[in-house]
Amino acid sequence: MMQVYGRLTGEGQGSLEVRKLLEEALRNCWPELTTLPSMEKDSCGKPYFPDYPWIHFNLSHTRGFVCCALSETEVGVDVERRRPQKYQERILGRFSEEEQRLWRAAPSSERERLFFRMWVLKESYVKADGRGLRIPLDSFSVLPGGFRGEERKKSENLGETAGERASQVWQIKWKQEPAEQAAYGLYLFDLGDLPYELGVCVREPEISREPGARTGKPEIPAEVRFL
Repeated sequence: MMQVYGRLTGEGQGSLEVRKLLEEALRNCWPELTTLPSMEKDSCGKPYFPDYPWIHFNLSHTRGFVCCALSETEVGVDVERRRPQKYQERILGRFSEEEQRLWRAAPSSERERLFFRMWVLKESYVKADGRGLRIPLDSFSVLPGGFRGEERKKSENLGETAGERASQVWQIKWKQEPAEQAAYGLYLFDLGDLPYELGVCVREPEISREPGARTGKPEIPAEVRFL
């Protein structure tokens, strides 16, 4: 089970508000956690709860918005406010060749949104993995893979899905498949008319052959919960 929580904030309040959001989200899922547990960081700098190792979480904030994700398995979340990016093509140079082709093939009116969607999904993956930017951004691609939830509009134009409350499922494609690589799911959440893109990456549970065991697909919420 995974939950994603979000909140609109004032300017410059991200660091404080994201911790408040995490505390409230934890209490919403585990009422016995009345205070924020102590946190430590692993060797790669990823925070975790040493006293609650089964609770995986991740945080992100941008101007005016904070979010957190909770999961039974490793999870990463990233949110970015869409804005004109003067150096967009320069940053794209760090992405994979396939992602660059996808961006250049998109209508000019859709490139800004597509850029930030790829950005948040790539960030969410390296955060879920835990190694962060130690993973070269051009070593893998994030590519559209379909929709989940009720879909009331279908279009090849990625921008037309905004406001439909049907989160997009994306996929990871490696330039060279690692010898040992856990399975991760990528999800792009729709925030309606808000000028943000929010991506989540969650590790899929190991598939068990035991009778009655859960499948390898995590339960994904239909939308972000605002607290």
